[in-house]
Amino acid sequence: MLSLVSGVSRIMRRRAARLLADTRGQDLVEYALLTGIIAVVSALIGQPFIDRMKNAYETRTANVKAISAPPAPLP
Repeated sequence: MLSLVSGVSRIMRRRAARLLADTRGQDLVEYALLTGIIAVVSALIGQPFIDRMKNAYETRTANVKAISAPPAPLP
């Protein structure tokens, strides 16, 4: 029984060492982390940025309408 336990332990150590040395999925993990970071940053700065852009476009639209408004007719 003791040799069976030590044999299983040896196999598990080898598998763990191979798993730690394996880098095949490294790119996928890096891309997932990068995507997560971008999502969190976007969520944090998204609403203030949207509000600023909305105000900028509304101001621009108001300025363009003021410039292009026809003058009042003369009496």
